[in-house]
Amino acid sequence: MKIIRLDNQLKQKLIGEYKTSLEKEANEKLAKFAAQCEEILPSQKAHAATEKLKIYYTAVAFAKIVQLVFSHSQEIGWNMVVKQYNDGYRVEDVLVYPQKASGAYIEVDLARYGMWKGDPDKVSDEADANLFGQGHSHVNMGVFASERDKQQQKDEISLKGSGFYLFQIWNKRLDVNSFFYDIDNNIMYDSDDIDLIIEDGNMTSKEFVADSKAMLVEDKQVQPKTEKPAETSRKQDKKKGKKESDYEDDEDFTPVEDNAFLDGYWPGYGYEGDDI
Repeated sequence: MKIIRLDNQLKQKLIGEYKTSLEKEANEKLAKFAAQCEEILPSQKAHAATEKLKIYYTAVAFAKIVQLVFSHSQEIGWNMVVKQYNDGYRVEDVLVYPQKASGAYIEVDLARYGMWKGDPDKVSDEADANLFGQGHSHVNMGVFASERDKQQQKDEISLKGSGFYLFQIWNKRLDVNSFFYDIDNNIMYDSDDIDLIIEDGNMTSKEFVADSKAMLVEDKQVQPKTEKPAETSRKQDKKKGKKESDYEDDEDFTPVEDNAFLDGYWPGYGYEGDDI
């Protein structure tokens, strides 16, 4: 069946759907074009370059993140309680929400999420009012933001509409990729614009790592090579097909040849049971 003519109701419906389609296509093209032409747009980085955004961590929040990253062999996500603090923002606590692992990524377990968030023993009213951060691990991979990660950030910021929000990706090298959205001022700070500071504010994590590298120097002294011991007569006999039973009445056999060398390692190199 086909309609004979378009009445006003159908016309309005089609016009509405067409406008929605055009707006979506235009927004996608505009975003792609803006990403390619940042140099001709007002530089938000110029604003951030004068002074980096400071993100502080309480000792408890930082310890929780490290424990999550190192104790799970697959990706895991968490929410962060983030508040404005002194001259920046502070991650005060970390909460692990119900989630499902699906292949190489995780997703919120919607069936359990509502109950979890509504349980005051799991999420206090104060924490609920300040859940302005989302983090997840990449385990042993780099901390690049995947297309899925980028889309989740866009969705969250669009849903939030105002205020601020922090996204982070960590791995077991403790590399961190940070994205801080100052929605009210229309600025997104990335890792180059952010200093991560643990608790007391005396030293940033980057400074601490740089300082530790300066403390470590390579010992270029050539270590003497240890020569591999000569092959024993018993091992030579084994290659010729001689069996263990052939040694039972062999007066020339001495147990000293039945040692660790025949098992593929040399004593004295840290193996269990070494007496040397």
